[in-house]
Amino acid sequence: MGQHLPPGEAGYLLLYRFPQAYRRDRRRMEQFRLTSRALLGPFLQMSEVGDEAVADYDAALEHFLELCAQASPAQCLIAHDGLTGEELLEEQWSFYQDLVAGKFTASDAQGNKIDFSDFQGIMQQVIFQGPRLWAKWTNKWAYVYNNRTAVPATQRRATPPFDPTTAGPIADTESQILTAITCGDADRFSDVSGAKFKEWQAIYNNRSQYGGETMSPILFACSTWLVDAKEKAPSFEGVVTKTPVLFVEGLYDPVTLSESARNSSAGFVGSGIQWHTGIGHCSTRDPSK
Repeated sequence: MGQHLPPGEAGYLLLYRFPQAYRRDRRRMEQFRLTSRALLGPFLQMSEVGDEAVADYDAALEHFLELCAQASPAQCLIAHDGLTGEELLEEQWSFYQDLVAGKFTASDAQGNKIDFSDFQGIMQQVIFQGPRLWAKWTNKWAYVYNNRTAVPATQRRATPPFDPTTAGPIADTESQILTAITCGDADRFSDVSGAKFKEWQAIYNNRSQYGGETMSPILFACSTWLVDAKEKAPSFEGVVTKTPVLFVEGLYDPVTLSESARNSSAGFVGSGIQWHTGIGHCSTRDPSK
């Protein structure tokens, strides 16, 4: 009964109508789902590059590490020596920056090399997946950090920036449906110059210190996406629905944002927001007890 939105799209986790209305008129409900998803397109284009999409990323990471610090190392392997959540964040972000600068090398338990983008991906998975998968991702995070190797100053070489022109073809088995939805709903980025990319990335980094770089793949994908959505919602202001709309939104979701919840709710007369304080993308990843 909810519309689960794809990564990179501004909006919420779930958009509900009351179950009685759904059972009474399934067809209209399905039409409403499509309409509700289209509603979120305009908010993805804030500042033209969707920087709203990482508005809650830092809060989610900070909140997780605070919980980790409060737990014992047996429950969260990242915690150690009585460090606070703020101290853990400073320690781990410093390690990320050292990976960027080439001061350390790292690998996972299988011996695979972990660069700075891989490490950031691990951090992102922790706050994306929620408590049910914390053990898996925090263990991987802790292994990478605890088994880092310092590189002598004379041998250091900073990791080169990502060059989109060297990207290889995507495997046929990899679905591009989420990219199609995200990039098709947004206006195509017409200027793909290096200078423009740097300008956009600065906007992301200004919105989120720890998650700004995670938007790069979306930026690169949408900059070359040629197919626009067949239909786009022109505007959603003052919409009156037969049944009130309830938005369910998390405060610590690194993908869909509380800011977007407020923006979208403002477009529906009589709508409301139910706030969820769990961690993870979608309230179902950290359900109420």
